[in-house]
Amino acid sequence: MKKIGLLFLLLSFSRIVFCQAQDIEQLKLDLEKLVQMKTMLNNMYNGYTTLSNGYNQITSLSKDNFDLHKNYLDKLLQVADPVRNYPLIQAILELQATISAEGYTAYMSYVKSGLFKANELQAIRNRIDQTKTAVAKQLSHLQLVLTPGSLRMSDQERMGAIDRIDKDVGDALVSIRAMIKDQNDIAVARAQQKKDNNAMKAWYGFKQ
Repeated sequence: MKKIGLLFLLLSFSRIVFCQAQDIEQLKLDLEKLVQMKTMLNNMYNGYTTLSNGYNQITSLSKDNFDLHKNYLDKLLQVADPVRNYPLIQAILELQATISAEGYTAYMSYVKSGLFKANELQAIRNRIDQTKTAVAKQLSHLQLVLTPGSLRMSDQERMGAIDRIDKDVGDALVSIRAMIKDQNDIAVARAQQKKDNNAMKAWYGFKQ
C-alpha cells in the first residue's frame, strides 16, 4: 500500500515538474515574442522619425525654393533706373512725333495742291492713319515695358523689347517717308503736266 502511495506521489510530482517545464517553455516563447514586438515597434518608430524628418526637410527646402522663386519673379516686375533712362525711349517718342508731323504736313499739301482726286486723298490718309495706329500700339507696348508690375521681364529683356520697338517705329517712319516721296513725285509730275497744258493753252490762245 505504501508502494502505491509512493508511486502516486512520484507521478504527481512528475506531472507538476512537467507542467512547470511547459510553463517555463511557454514563458520563454512569450518573452521572445515580446522582444520581437519591441524590436518591430522600435523599427517602426525609427522609420516614422526618419520619414517625418525627411518630410520636414523637403517642406523646408520647398518653402525656401518657393520664396527664392517668388522673390525672383517679384524682382522681374520692377523696372530699374537703367531701363527707365534707356536713350532709345526718347528716340522712339521723337520718331512717333516725326511720323505724325510729316504725315499731316504731306496730306495737307496734297489737299491744297488740287492735284489729287478725292479717292486718292482718302487712300493717302488711310495709309497715314494705319501707320499712326501701328505706332500707337508700339507705344502702348513701350508703356507696359516701363510700367512696374505689368510684365515679368529682366532688365535685359526690357531693353531688348525697347530695341525692337525702336526698330519697328523706325521702319514705320521709313515706310511713311517712302509713301510721301512717291506722292510728291506724282504731284510734281502732275504740276508739270498742268503747267505744260496751261502753257499750251496760253500759246494757242495767244496765237488765235
